[in-house]
Amino acid sequence: MAASIFDILKRTWGYDHFRPLQQEIIESVLAGKDTLALLPTGGGKSLCFQVPALALEGICLVVSPLVALMKDQVENLTKKGIKASHLHAGMSKREIDIALDNCVYGKVKFLYVSPERLKSDIFIERFKKMVVSFVAVDEAHCISEWGYDFRPPYLEIAHLREIKPKLSFLALTASATQEVQEDIREKLGFARDAPTFRKSFDRPNVVYAATHTDDKHGRLLYALQKTPGTAIVYVRNRRLTKELSDWLNHQKISSTYYHAGLNALVRNKRQEQWIQNKVRVIVATNAFGMGIDKPDVRLVVHMGISENLEAYYQEAGRAGRDGKKSFAVALLNQHDLLQLKENFERQFPDLKEVTNTYHALGSFLQIPVEGGYMRTFDFDLTAFCQIYSLKPYDVMVHLNLLQQAGYIEMSEALRERSRVMVLMPYSDLYKFMVSSQRLEPVLKTMLRLYGGMFDDYVKIAEEKIGLAMKTATEEVSSRLSELHKLQVIDYVKASGKPQLTYILPRHDKDYLRFDREFIARRKKVMQQKLEAILQYANLENQCRGNYILSYFNEKPKGNCGHCDYCIKPKTQADDLYKRILKAIPASGLSLDAFKQQFNTHDEVITQTLRQMIDSGVLKLNAEILYHCST
Repeated sequence: MAASIFDILKRTWGYDHFRPLQQEIIESVLAGKDTLALLPTGGGKSLCFQVPALALEGICLVVSPLVALMKDQVENLTKKGIKASHLHAGMSKREIDIALDNCVYGKVKFLYVSPERLKSDIFIERFKKMVVSFVAVDEAHCISEWGYDFRPPYLEIAHLREIKPKLSFLALTASATQEVQEDIREKLGFARDAPTFRKSFDRPNVVYAATHTDDKHGRLLYALQKTPGTAIVYVRNRRLTKELSDWLNHQKISSTYYHAGLNALVRNKRQEQWIQNKVRVIVATNAFGMGIDKPDVRLVVHMGISENLEAYYQEAGRAGRDGKKSFAVALLNQHDLLQLKENFERQFPDLKEVTNTYHALGSFLQIPVEGGYMRTFDFDLTAFCQIYSLKPYDVMVHLNLLQQAGYIEMSEALRERSRVMVLMPYSDLYKFMVSSQRLEPVLKTMLRLYGGMFDDYVKIAEEKIGLAMKTATEEVSSRLSELHKLQVIDYVKASGKPQLTYILPRHDKDYLRFDREFIARRKKVMQQKLEAILQYANLENQCRGNYILSYFNEKPKGNCGHCDYCIKPKTQADDLYKRILKAIPASGLSLDAFKQQFNTHDEVITQTLRQMIDSGVLKLNAEILYHCST
């Protein structure tokens, strides 16, 4: 068994060794055991299900809420010659139908789905027919209402056992308290003896610090000047990403910026520039970083602080994945902490406001009552807010509550290429091409450039077809749309906008229902998490590394020795050391004169003086202090 997984690791990923705990987790999965794996950011969670899936017969079902991460992993697996598919917002019903058929009858090894898709009839009927090796539940903390990112659709995952009782589950998360771990095991129906593998939350190479200052820009510049290498700077809103990036460039520090409102092509380009070290700093909202495995990030700076310690630990944890010394710094002022409290209150609005947003959304997307079921729509947040005089932050809070209540599914903006499938048999298509001189060139060119369109959807680039035809891209799109209307092809045009899917038909707003008791419980949980991050921000007399470990129910072995609290005494001692040396002239200084300059009742002063004498830096002769060099 071990030889085969090492062979897969080497052949597919080119690695000779597993990271800590990966092999143990994989062997547990191969033994058919339900398994919980806690691997903090950068621990290599994906290999823990990808390797055993390739070693076992059948398909691995991967449940994940992160559509962009699903897309990236499917593309990476496909490049390695491994068949993988995913169901996500933006796919046509025919695409979903064919993707699921391929999972039943084809050689697909991985199917990535969002939890919202698990209860759809089309998925359940096909799932019954699939040969499934095991289920990997990524971001498993989302199943717990005690977690910071609870998603009720995760509760549907356990129902898969009713269809396939012998199915085993691998639950993966980067951050979970003991309470959340127990909730994951219970909600997924784990046996009592199901193993838990937990990597320490200790990051001995990461120096944690939090500084209260009114000169954030100056402190940021100082940190960048003192810490060579790549950096991420997190800010609280989209506007600040550009403003701060422009300021850094003006300071001769190469920088770019990133947020979810940018075109997907622009986001991908800027991300790659930073990964390839073409720019040193990327200034971003918290939309940046998930799935980014850049090992040499030396500095992560928060111009403020995250809404909870789990999110902060994940974001700060993007520093130093190569094991080398790195820094995670929060720059704060009183306004940041007040803003954090204000945002917390805004996360639990009057439910009438949420209902009004839901009604406005239906009007905006032109969906009739009882319509829209399982349909996906491009969603322009800016236009929606302008038309209905709403604030973007409030709208996102409302949409999140609607998602938690099971009415909609949201996905971030993706740059998914256009897809085409030919709907006619080849003989009928040939007759059509002969009869349509105007549309024949685009069909002929597309078929020459891309294969497999009669059996499945194929990703295309309209620009490439246009270049081959010496025709404008817009004209290619127009002709493909015409062929789509004629039902010659199914043409799913690329979209770089965020998308919304109606999981339930549109309700009349008078019949919208929310679980008020659940919302009250969530508010209590999030209040506790707010207090924990505020305490971290204001720590004065406690090791930051220890505080993080204790929060995640890990017993510290002693102070970390390198956070801002731990190095503060050393810094003070160093300063005192220099002051004493400077106070003693070459001719010497009497002990009486020394006592007049320094408070010798202070134990730190007397201890430092004794150490300087014992170590030979100073000498004491006839009650006179001298430098040893004199």
